[in-house]
Amino acid sequence: MLGIFILVAGLRFETGYDWLAYEIVTNNAPSIVGLFTVDALAPQVKSMEPLFVLLVAVVKTMGGNVQLLYLVTVTFNAYVLYRFLKYTRAKIAVCLAIYACWLFLAMQMGVIRQSVAVSFFLLSIIAFDKGKMLKQFVFLIAALLMHYSSIMFLPLFFTRIWQKIIAARLPILFGFALFYVSGLGLYKPIMLLLQSLPSSFLAGKLAMYTELGPAEISFLSRIYFFMNLMICLYLAKSYDKSSRIDTVLLSASFMLVMCQSLFSEFPLIWNRVQYLAVTAQSVLLFRNFSRDDNYALMKFGMAATLSMAVLVKDLTNPAFLPYLPYQWYPYYLYTGEPGDGRARTVRFYDKYIKSVFENKSESLDTSTTH
Repeated sequence: MLGIFILVAGLRFETGYDWLAYEIVTNNAPSIVGLFTVDALAPQVKSMEPLFVLLVAVVKTMGGNVQLLYLVTVTFNAYVLYRFLKYTRAKIAVCLAIYACWLFLAMQMGVIRQSVAVSFFLLSIIAFDKGKMLKQFVFLIAALLMHYSSIMFLPLFFTRIWQKIIAARLPILFGFALFYVSGLGLYKPIMLLLQSLPSSFLAGKLAMYTELGPAEISFLSRIYFFMNLMICLYLAKSYDKSSRIDTVLLSASFMLVMCQSLFSEFPLIWNRVQYLAVTAQSVLLFRNFSRDDNYALMKFGMAATLSMAVLVKDLTNPAFLPYLPYQWYPYYLYTGEPGDGRARTVRFYDKYIKSVFENKSESLDTSTTH
């Protein structure tokens, strides 16, 4: 299945949410030598985190383009995911199937930097569980330098605090549920904070998020919140309190519920946590299901049905415009037919996130090196 992941996401051509932005970045990025000789980086490159800029520079030095960038990142992510699932004694095939339905399209074909950052954080969790503090620190810094939002995951390592939160889960989760249904949210406080911040990289990131909010909380979003809350309650009853890695994994699920409650109007924020939490949930849930001889098959069936429903919902979403029809790079090389992926993606930007990419209207004329 990992090979399929690489063939689909690593060899995609003008398909997915992110490809146009990263094509522009890759085309404007210098080589390794250029990083130290150019007077100034292009604005599109300068807006990216330093480790990602270095990665793109390595790709350019090798004579590659955005297609090689896809292949490298997806292959790395697939390797780390397999290593993590094997280390946690997870049901690998089952967890990969869940990953395919819930995360694959978004992470591997929509958020390159975030996906690599999550992979580095998974390696950091393994090092943390082994007690290898230096490796943990190195992987954590790599995650932060690949995508600054990874700082949201840092509290997960404070396992003693999380154990106390998990022990007092009923009143805590009840409080977050009340805040969620109240509809208060933190949009206005964040806007006030943004107005008080001086112009900086952080202020620019916050401004981008606020431009996409406040988002309307849909009925399915509410169901998803309470589903995650119930998962927390279910897993907390039987998780191994002596296991540091199990505490981190369960804490990720608790953090998702907290972020959904506090940032309900900002799915772009709590989605960052979801990218880690869903993998953590699948590991713990299916390990738990396997121990239940009486209802294991029923639970697996329910999880499979729900996951397929999520995948169908995504594929039928009008906002899925940049994904379908899917375009494969080897087919483009063989036929020379570029398809309409570029036009569909620009239409998507125009309709859904027009204010985010200021240069999107110029991208139709951007020269590309395929």
